[in-house]
Amino acid sequence: MLVLSASFAVFVLGAGVALGYFTGFATAVARRAWKDYKVTKKALPGLRKGAWATTRLAAGWIAAVAVIGVFIFYGMVQTDDEPRTPASVPSVEPS
Repeated sequence: MLVLSASFAVFVLGAGVALGYFTGFATAVARRAWKDYKVTKKALPGLRKGAWATTRLAAGWIAAVAVIGVFIFYGMVQTDDEPRTPASVPSVEPS
C-alpha cells in the first residue's frame, strides 16, 4: 500500500492547480487569437483597399516632388549661348 505524506499531497495538489491554471490561460489566449484572426480575415478586403489607396496617394506625392525636382535641376544646369557676367564687375578693355 502506498502511503503519501501530507506535504507531498499538498505539493501534488498545488502542482495540479498551477497546471490547470496555466492550461486554462493558454486556452483562453488561443481562443482569443482565433477570434481576432476571424474578425481580421473578414475585414481584410477593406484593409487591403485602404492600404492600396494610401500607397497610391504616397506614390502621387513622390512623383510630384520628383517632377518639381527635375524642373529645378534643369533650370539650374541650363545655360544660355552668352556667358553671364555680373553687372557689378567692370569689363577690362586693353588700351
